[in-house]
Amino acid sequence: MTGPLSPTSLGAATNIEPSAIEGRNATLAFEKVDLQWININYTVKDGKKGCTSKKVLTWQSGRARSGEILAIMGPSGSGKTSLLNALAGRILYAKEASLSGLVLTNGQPRNGSDFKRISAYVTQDDVLYAFLTVWETIWLSAQLHLPPTISHEEKKREVDAIIQELGLVKAQQTIIGNERTRGVSGGERRRVMIAVELISGPSIIFLDEPTSGLDSFQAQSVVSALKTLAEEGRTIVTVIHQPRSSIFQMFDRLHLLSDGRTIYFGETGPAVKYFEDIGWKCPPLWNAADFLLDLIATDYRSAKAEKDSKERVAALYQKNLEREQTCVCTPTQNLDAFVPAPLLHSGTTNRIESSFTSGVFGKSRKGSTWAQQFILLAWRSARDSLRNTEVIVAKFAISALLGTLVGAMYSNIGNGQQSIYDRKGVLFFVTINQAFGLITTVCGTFPKERKIVLRERACNSYHISAYYLAKFFSELPFHLISPLVLGTIVYWMAHLRPEFGRFMAFMGIITLESIAAVALGMAISSVSSSAEVATILANPISVVMLISGGFYISIQSLPAAAQWVADLSLMKWSFQALVVNEFEGTTLTCTEQDRHCLATGAEAIANIGFAGSTVWDGAAGLIILTLALNFIAYTIMRYNKPRYQSLLAATTAFPTDGPETD
Repeated sequence: MTGPLSPTSLGAATNIEPSAIEGRNATLAFEKVDLQWININYTVKDGKKGCTSKKVLTWQSGRARSGEILAIMGPSGSGKTSLLNALAGRILYAKEASLSGLVLTNGQPRNGSDFKRISAYVTQDDVLYAFLTVWETIWLSAQLHLPPTISHEEKKREVDAIIQELGLVKAQQTIIGNERTRGVSGGERRRVMIAVELISGPSIIFLDEPTSGLDSFQAQSVVSALKTLAEEGRTIVTVIHQPRSSIFQMFDRLHLLSDGRTIYFGETGPAVKYFEDIGWKCPPLWNAADFLLDLIATDYRSAKAEKDSKERVAALYQKNLEREQTCVCTPTQNLDAFVPAPLLHSGTTNRIESSFTSGVFGKSRKGSTWAQQFILLAWRSARDSLRNTEVIVAKFAISALLGTLVGAMYSNIGNGQQSIYDRKGVLFFVTINQAFGLITTVCGTFPKERKIVLRERACNSYHISAYYLAKFFSELPFHLISPLVLGTIVYWMAHLRPEFGRFMAFMGIITLESIAAVALGMAISSVSSSAEVATILANPISVVMLISGGFYISIQSLPAAAQWVADLSLMKWSFQALVVNEFEGTTLTCTEQDRHCLATGAEAIANIGFAGSTVWDGAAGLIILTLALNFIAYTIMRYNKPRYQSLLAATTAFPTDGPETD
């Protein structure tokens, strides 16, 4: 709707009426909730015009009733997703942006914590773990979100009921899949996304283009599932793009937007008749949705077409404005009917979302404990990695092949002066292989979970500390496959120190270096928006560590101001420990041709630049770096959570003229 809502157009605030699906746990009953919004305005800085402000949403008002589907439709750039995000409290924070208005649930101002409990948001992207099955994905969501007071068997029944409800029975033991591994269909994947959010028993479900990228059959199945959820008493608000006729007929209410303004708000059935009455008749046999979208779109194919279409949209907006003003009370009367007086008259800059006490919807259910979250998230990460057998086999095979090739090249190392350089070379190769390989691997995979983590954090699914530690420790064994396989093969083929104790120290050092490399990869990934950005950041960091690692230039030869760089290089600490482990206590042979003879391992260690060092020094350096990098990564992730725009109190002023046209 275009302007403030009246008591007659919205009705009195709906009483909370618990609803439960037959056969499901009564403790998971949801409240029937009507959602109202009044005078939503959203303004952002226009990047194309410098400091100019751009109105994304203008005087948006309306209502979504329990038991109905409200479809928000409009051409690209019309503000559909912005309106959905404003209602869901999901508009990302921007310093120059301004969001104002009122959002009410059953006649009371929306409260942040309560609203999270009673609402769910299904994103357009299907962000799920590829190697978990449908059942496992939904079951894990149940374990994270449902309170411990609900028994394991009751949770399983809840999962089975949702799978049945959304038509996922045949697919429940199929993995989700990705672009390389076949899994469920696109429509099934989208329904799994809905199921994951549905498990907590939300009253309101927001969906951003749930049929995007699906064929007509899969799109129909998704919307049919939404219709079933609405018929149970839930409030469904969805942005949808070009629905087929049969899908369009499933929508109870329609909100048409163009350039951030309302062109039509009301029941879906009379929409075509309304436009026919004001002079725009839908041609016979046309899809009503296509007709409406064409009608409110701006045509940029020519200057004349653009001018004509903008004038048409402006006229349609004006008609809707006149239509709404004939059936509503004055703005002040309207707001008084729905907003407590202290909120209404508190001014336009007061935040209202925190002013409502958490009593209307009762106390929120507490989900899993920290320990349970850690176990569940570790299980999920390990399960997903373990089933990715293609990657595991590739890691093992490539590491074995590379280790064999390198070991063969260094298989003739003797005990003379040349062996110092040869041993130093193979040890530094092992050092850089572990570091580069794991940093690149983590930077290429960890950021891909970003969307999953952001979605789950927005729902308060778990503590970020539980996620981080579970992720780190559960995937560590899979990261260690390559270094341990390659290190074992190279060590014995290159005829390094044959003592078993020295071999175990060698393996311990490369294990510590690998763990530190994983921590560095996670720290880099935590500040990166994508895998590409993480890889770009990792390259110069790795090069600096390489140069300061003690192989290309002695640590003592570094400028005094750059000594600290070497201390921050995990390659330096690893290479130092490996060199000491290899040369400590050895005797080297000299020949008449050797102009400068290093007779002992201690002399060789000093010549390389690590005099006075021990294996434990290197191990301690790697452990300290690992702890520091993990702390940095965790801290960044903890504070790098999404921030949402605050909703400011609405003004009671209301425009009486139409939109500006260029």
